[in-house]
Amino acid sequence: MFFLEEFSKSLSGMNVVAMLASHWNIPVFGWVSNDLFLGNKTIYSTLVRVMGPLDQFSHTMTYVASGFKWNRFALLYDKYEVYKAVYDAISKFVKDQKKIVASDSELSSSMSEQEIEDVFLKVRRYARVLVFSVPWMEMRKYMLVAHRLGMTEGDFAFICINSDIYSRAELDRDVLSDRGWRRNDSNDSDARIAFESVIHIFMVASNLEMYSNFEIFVKKATNVTQRYWQLPNGTEHFDAYAPFIYDATTLWASVVNTTLLEGGDPMNGTRICELTKEISKTGITGKLVMNKNYDRLANIWFLDMGLDGKFAEVFKITNSLYGGFVESSDIANVIRWRNRPDGKDSAPPDIPVCGFEGELCKKEEEAVVIPDYTASIIGAAVGSSFVCIIAVVVQVFLRHYRRRQQLESMIWQVKFEEIDFVTALLSGSVRSSFRNLARRRASSSKKVNKQKNMVNAINSLSDHDVVPGFHHLFENGSVMFGSVAYLRGSLVSVKRINQESISLTKDLLQQLNKLMELKHQNITAFVGACIDPGRILLLWEYCPKGSLQDIIWNQNIKLDQMFKFAICQDVVKGLEYIHKSSVGYHGNLKSSNCVVDSRWTCKLTDFGVPKLRAVIKSSLSEDNLERDLWTAPEILRVEKEVDLQKSDIYSIGIIFKEVFTRSTAFVEYSFLTSSEIIERIKKPGETIFRPLINREVKQNLELCQVIYDCWAEDPSSRPSATRLVKILNRLNPSK
Repeated sequence: MFFLEEFSKSLSGMNVVAMLASHWNIPVFGWVSNDLFLGNKTIYSTLVRVMGPLDQFSHTMTYVASGFKWNRFALLYDKYEVYKAVYDAISKFVKDQKKIVASDSELSSSMSEQEIEDVFLKVRRYARVLVFSVPWMEMRKYMLVAHRLGMTEGDFAFICINSDIYSRAELDRDVLSDRGWRRNDSNDSDARIAFESVIHIFMVASNLEMYSNFEIFVKKATNVTQRYWQLPNGTEHFDAYAPFIYDATTLWASVVNTTLLEGGDPMNGTRICELTKEISKTGITGKLVMNKNYDRLANIWFLDMGLDGKFAEVFKITNSLYGGFVESSDIANVIRWRNRPDGKDSAPPDIPVCGFEGELCKKEEEAVVIPDYTASIIGAAVGSSFVCIIAVVVQVFLRHYRRRQQLESMIWQVKFEEIDFVTALLSGSVRSSFRNLARRRASSSKKVNKQKNMVNAINSLSDHDVVPGFHHLFENGSVMFGSVAYLRGSLVSVKRINQESISLTKDLLQQLNKLMELKHQNITAFVGACIDPGRILLLWEYCPKGSLQDIIWNQNIKLDQMFKFAICQDVVKGLEYIHKSSVGYHGNLKSSNCVVDSRWTCKLTDFGVPKLRAVIKSSLSEDNLERDLWTAPEILRVEKEVDLQKSDIYSIGIIFKEVFTRSTAFVEYSFLTSSEIIERIKKPGETIFRPLINREVKQNLELCQVIYDCWAEDPSSRPSATRLVKILNRLNPSK
């Protein structure tokens, strides 16, 4: 039986203990373990949670959405993990219920008023219901900015929802009072007006009568002169979590007593957990109802500001074995709104009557009176014809002008004459790099055969098919295409597009311009593109250490566990930046498209421009199908609706496997061709077809689970890049 404070409050501590206890079938009673991931009972099968899990805030939002008839929200959350977790729970509700997240923004206590104002100016363009997951005592700062922007006159609703736990004294002092807005300064009057539009939602953590008795009991226990226990000094003033550990202890004692009466083993985690199912009792922390997942059903309070300026409970969600229900004397009339009648039916609409841009209200067009005489009609016809001719001339002129401006703005454009392949091939460092790479790749007979095929292919090309200086033949027969060149004095990596010419459409121009804007330490900089006929080239930042695939294959390079984690963290950080950028997704992620610079920083390359990527894809032969071994199954199946970011996460999972096992993607299936492997991925049988993970990696259960999650068959089950960054930070042994 595990029952320790430091494990219960520590995310990593409880994670490890609950996982091991599940393996050993030992019960664990967590009294502050409300994190979302701990709800996975396939991993934490003997964990009983006495504090309501954060995912129950999604059920709370069901009452909010249905009660106030809201379907569109803006989500704002504090950067600290506990508030981010509440945001994640609310986001899940919005996704599951097909509601709309019009905007989501991260806040912090260190933000200036101007930074907060910038966030609100963006949010109010798309939403009228703002849901905050921030500390209650921080709301005043945000509401004063909202008031200054005119957002507190009744057109907006502000919901503060968090998982903060209060002692009874803190609850009375900070929450059930006017302290949320009152600071005894010159801004109090504005703050009070602003808070008329605020509803405060949080988990209630006390039964008033039993809490008072508990306080008396604690004081008596500390004053006993002869006792068989030791207490630290000052114990009579306990914190907000003490009632939870008391309720956890009494719950455990109750089910252990039942187990002993049955003649069972109190250390049998499976049986102990079964006995906690559907228990209903009253504890110091209020109504204690356990569900079928051994998790407590949370009790939620809704607070609103009264006429006296103090916040008070207007209704609450109390759970029973048969589901949650709302308790209130007259729920229809308890909510007060600024400049609106009382009651939930008077809540501000989530979309303005005339729309956010006034697009829903059309002015009635005035009737046009046509003169009833011939001269005016003829004059109008002649005048209209003249205006039309002028309009056509102006339109043609503007089209040519815009085209010229568009061409002049193509800062990415590079002339082929500017690219120097010869100097790059004669450069000692580049030749050495190519020679080493050729030697490594020649070590595999399969690679040698491919290189011979490449030589034959090159020899068979006509002069106009080969870009001058675009390949180099080394003495050992290995071929290295001129993927490196000099441009304006700097080395660049060159990617050739096998197409004679391309059409510069508006979409393609926008894609190339977007690439020029991207700057991050874990992606290669896009240098430019050559679009000369027959010489379509993409130019990227050159990284001298080669690709991640080359480093994995090179057994002369030592990769310890910390280095492997560092590489994977670089890859995930680069992908997170791309996902949050205007480009949106990588689309071609594999270990050969992860390159390493001179400082051993791993960077993503060869992303963006899907218009050109479609050309590359269509030119692949059967021999090149191995390039698709990193491709997500939904893309291989050519499904109609594909989440391209989640497809990138699948590729990340394959790369993780390569890095931590130091092997190729599907090396375990050397008896299958690439085509056969791809067919098995596209059409899984009873079990999905994925690479095998060796015994060494399987010893790290969490890492193994992360890899499995990344290549899950259901894209929605795969973690986001942002989530992966946090997981790897936690798992990295150097942290």
